Amino acid sequence: MQAPSERAGLEKLVRHELARHASHDWAEQGCEARLRVELISVGSERHLTGWLDGEVPHRVTVGGDGLAPALEELLSVILHNDPRRLRGPQAEQDLFATGVRALRLNGQTYVGVEAYALGAWVGDRAQSLSGLGAFVRREVGSVHVAVRFAGAHDFSERSELRLSTDVVAEVEAALWSSSTADTAAFAALSLGYEYQRFAGPAPLAGPDAHASASASGFSPSLRVGVELFRVTRTRALFFLAARAPVFVSSDSDGGVVDQWTPTLALGGAVAF
Repeated sequence: MQAPSERAGLEKLVRHELARHASHDWAEQGCEARLRVELISVGSERHLTGWLDGEVPHRVTVGGDGLAPALEELLSVILHNDPRRLRGPQAEQDLFATGVRALRLNGQTYVGVEAYALGAWVGDRAQSLSGLGAFVRREVGSVHVAVRFAGAHDFSERSELRLSTDVVAEVEAALWSSSTADTAAFAALSLGYEYQRFAGPAPLAGPDAHASASASGFSPSLRVGVELFRVTRTRALFFLAARAPVFVSSDSDGGVVDQWTPTLALGGAVAF
């Protein structure tokens, strides 16, 4: 590594960036390959040059946003074109196993809470519920996996048909627009189990009867949003999530409900 005046800082950046790549590990001894990174200053411009074991070097210009983005680009190109990775056993390794290894060894764990408003079309009108949730996620690079439990409830006492309770437990996989930016957007796919409970008139039980009915089943969702303060340990995010259950809520006893009920959630969260 060549950059005498900035060696310590550059080496730390290289170590951190290398940790994002599951295909390579930092080693002081017994190395399979030697990575060389040079920081070159020419007038007011700075450039990063890097190569593995004398392969053709790659060079990027350091822009106004600093060394980190330039180093991310440099190592992505160099490591992804490592001949050992392209021709050796690493090329034949299962991608899922590689991802799991990266999450286990290099990932960061975050715990968070969220608050949201849940909207649904119930009967002949739109309805909203208030919800709270908690999640644990493991993040590495520009991806994360998470487990979430959330529930929403309608605290009104309206007599017409309404979705009174909605509870979901799910696992999520997400892709971020950047792994290094302070603010980044994300898109996530979730697979979960949802419980819906309805309350309202029960015409099959009598002219003035009221009852409740519930249904549950598999329920995938798509979530998009933006997260702030990603360079700190405490982060804030805002999200929009659309859920489409694969089941129909139907009550054959009282006739309370007979409909498919997708939902839309808008909320915010804090992760630590």
